Amino acid sequence: MNYYTKIIRGVDLIFKIFIVFLLVFIWCRFYVHDLAEALLYASAVTMLFGIGFVIKEIKKQKQIVLSKTSKTTKQQFADFLMFNTQKENIEFFNEHINGKEYSEGVIEITPNNYFVPHFTVATVTKDELVKIIKSLTNLEKMEKVTICGVSFDRSCQMFAEQVVGKEIKLLTGGQFFQQYNVDAQKIKPKVQIRNSKSIGWKMFIQMLVDGKNAKGYFASSLFLCFASFIVPYNIYYIVFASILLIMSMECFGQKNKKNI
Repeated sequence: MNYYTKIIRGVDLIFKIFIVFLLVFIWCRFYVHDLAEALLYASAVTMLFGIGFVIKEIKKQKQIVLSKTSKTTKQQFADFLMFNTQKENIEFFNEHINGKEYSEGVIEITPNNYFVPHFTVATVTKDELVKIIKSLTNLEKMEKVTICGVSFDRSCQMFAEQVVGKEIKLLTGGQFFQQYNVDAQKIKPKVQIRNSKSIGWKMFIQMLVDGKNAKGYFASSLFLCFASFIVPYNIYYIVFASILLIMSMECFGQKNKKNI
């Protein structure tokens, strides 16, 4: 973490602590009428939150490093399998599951227990899944088949659970990578693909907590905070001020992430 990043995270932490203090203080003032006592309670609670923020930030940084490494490795593994030939994939999976090639594109783990690698760019659909199962020889005697692909849609999982008398197991490349402890040093994809950004409700949430909105949320919350000391029925002002303060804190954090 460079010097600039440390400053950004420090400012973010100070802003969060200030927001927590203001949030706790306005609620303390609602129940505690003595100003000095309210400040004391607010300071004590803020100190506890500050310690919690620091511990959380340390854990978060460690988790981010691990998550980025794991996600990158899994994506490389998927790219590696996707652009391999069928023969290369069969040899790779044979090495890890100790099976033998049963027929073209199919590995036999034990009698009537098969493993089928199926790696394409698109998500595997129910129709594709049925075609894969139909292509297996000795289908009547088959007890279990594991189909490994980049990803499967929800209808595939529902179909696999509905099959009676035969176990259909769907395994993504990332799950295989974890379960069989694949050596990351051996993963050298011929072509790498960049992950696409998801859209939809996630984009709506991102717009809601965009860093540009931090000032607006903060200014509105301050207005409601001061108004809560004037109006007689101030609980509604305090509630909405609390929500806006939390939103401004989140927006400020998102703004700093973009600058890092």
